[in-house]
Amino acid sequence: MSTKVKAKLLESQGYLVEASKIYKELAKKDKFDKFLREKVKFYSKVNVKILEFFVRMKKEQDYKKFKKWLYKSIGE
Repeated sequence: MSTKVKAKLLESQGYLVEASKIYKELAKKDKFDKFLREKVKFYSKVNVKILEFFVRMKKEQDYKKFKKWLYKSIGE
């Protein structure tokens, strides 16, 4: 079962892809929930997979992967 609490918990742990899916699912069911609309709007503006990776980086290797991706994405 998907709930706001579950989505918030996943979000706080850095599982942004899963959290964004739950927010979208809940927002479809309750179109008048301002909190859900704001979350869906936020996640629609960012690359959630990259943001999740960035939030969950813990090792030097992760930073190197991110740096490599960043240089590749800006064409350097």
